[in-house]
Amino acid sequence: MQGTTSEPISPPLRARVAGRLRRSHGVRSGAVLGVAALVFSLTGYLFQTACIRFLGPSRYSDVAALLALSAVIAIPLGSIQTLIAREAAYLAARDAGPALRGYFRRTMAVTVPCALGVLGLTLALTLPIEDLLNIASAQVVIAGMSALAFLIIGAILYGFLQGLQRFPQLAFNYVVSGVAKPLLVVPVLFAGLGAAGGDRVHGEGAGRAEPGEQHGHHQERLGHAGHDVVERQL
Repeated sequence: MQGTTSEPISPPLRARVAGRLRRSHGVRSGAVLGVAALVFSLTGYLFQTACIRFLGPSRYSDVAALLALSAVIAIPLGSIQTLIAREAAYLAARDAGPALRGYFRRTMAVTVPCALGVLGLTLALTLPIEDLLNIASAQVVIAGMSALAFLIIGAILYGFLQGLQRFPQLAFNYVVSGVAKPLLVVPVLFAGLGAAGGDRVHGEGAGRAEPGEQHGHHQERLGHAGHDVVERQL
């Protein structure tokens, strides 16, 4: 009799690929960041929709102008975040824990004063920005530009999280920053901070009362006309 040799049966290709994907740190991190980016985009859409619906086209132009100005000012933050991430990854790869902590402290010691300085400068330029962009009031400029300090500090922290491959924490921060925009900024706009939200509400109320008055006058005229017709018939 010939001996039979038992050969291991390899799993199907699909199962092998699925197993490798599940074990891949890069795939898991990419999926987490993808979901966070989706949430960030959806909350941004909600923010824009709420502003457009509540403020209307004329007042929303103030918000759009401030958002565009903030985006222009924040352009260098992407490059700074990349540099921070590269340096943090280099120190983490060398297992240089003390050097990494020292680098973080030095970076934050520079970042926080710079963020406060940029915030103070933009607040000092509130009136020129209001005149240049034709904003409705200075309160709108203050409310819009006050986010710059958080953008600067957030970019540095994101760089460290990215360099240390703390992608779940990075995704969590993306989600929190996205959700905070409609939850915090929209109530400020609803409160009327110079964006004339309250004026618009009162104006709409007045607009609704005026047609009612016109309808009353119209009914009164119809009553007089009917009375005249009845008198002539009699």
